[in-house]
Amino acid sequence: MNTVVQYLGYHWKGIPLTPTTAGQCRVCGGDLVGEVSTYKEVFGGRDNWTEEGMVALPDGEYVCQACRDVALGTSVNGKTRSRNENYFLRSYGFWVTDVELVFMESPEDLLRIDPGGRPFGVFIKDGDLKRKHFLYYIPLNMSVEEAWVFRAALLRPVPVRLSLLRYTAHKTVSAAEKIFAEKGVVLSQSAVVKYESLSERRRGELEQSGFPGREVSAMTVSERELLASIVRGFFRYN
Repeated sequence: MNTVVQYLGYHWKGIPLTPTTAGQCRVCGGDLVGEVSTYKEVFGGRDNWTEEGMVALPDGEYVCQACRDVALGTSVNGKTRSRNENYFLRSYGFWVTDVELVFMESPEDLLRIDPGGRPFGVFIKDGDLKRKHFLYYIPLNMSVEEAWVFRAALLRPVPVRLSLLRYTAHKTVSAAEKIFAEKGVVLSQSAVVKYESLSERRRGELEQSGFPGREVSAMTVSERELLASIVRGFFRYN
């Protein structure tokens, strides 16, 4: 099986997804694709390698070309970058499959993720890129119902129900537009994230406008934070 970093290697550098050597990559755990290197060839003498506790197969001997050139090399953070890599550094993030790499411009683009039933990975750059090796941390998802989204702000993936996020965001924006038209106010970020802490009267007003309160209450903290960012994007003057 391929991994997200191998999808990126394919789209960014043309590294094939077909295995060239039997076995799995020590770093990402995927098939050994491209020009395979030994662990010692990649890490020998590298005193700055501090990610050993995060590799997929600590006893593995070989490293795939995608991990060597994309995740572990100077490809993204160094001086030699492709047009796609430069664009990545300016984008909000991306989602990727074996046939498509889509850069996102804003949190609202999370609502447009459509992998077409293919395995996919999602990365959002909601914080500084403090580590250059993060690309092999991005998990591979099989469904938009329950996906793992890698957040740069946390330096780890978090579970996000993309289908619920899409439904709730559209309902929330619709309710906000209705409230704005009637009362000249827009749902605040805090109203989205801290729905249960609102007064009963305020919650009733929101629910009458179509605000999906129960869905918001059932969301994880990370899902609410993403929802708030999306709503803020739709109403930038809020």
